[in-house]
Amino acid sequence: MPIRIFWLDETKKDILQYEFVGKWTWDDFFPIYEEALVLEKEQPHRVDVILDFRQSATIPPNALTHIKSITDKQPDNIGLSIFVTKNHFFQVMHDMAVSIYPPTKQYFVVVKTIEDAHASIMADRAEKV
Repeated sequence: MPIRIFWLDETKKDILQYEFVGKWTWDDFFPIYEEALVLEKEQPHRVDVILDFRQSATIPPNALTHIKSITDKQPDNIGLSIFVTKNHFFQVMHDMAVSIYPPTKQYFVVVKTIEDAHASIMADRAEKV
């Protein structure tokens, strides 16, 4: 399976991580995304999301067409959704998405390491306390 999700801490259930491996499609993504929405909505507290693309080099075609529907479905308790990748194309896609659909800026961040993802989450949580 090219995409899986899991809680980083089964007790806290405050960071949900996606792991993308190899080539994947939107048909692979959306059932997992719907499952993630259920898990996120079950939590009474803030949930941040890490999308780990370190083992996947590409995004399927038509990413920008899916950004609005993904953003519009975000539950109220979602904090950040952080893309972890060294692929510069992700940053370009992020910047285009923000210019086309500005609400994505409040959710989506692109970083190069898992450590940067955790640091971004902790900083955002501290800022919003």
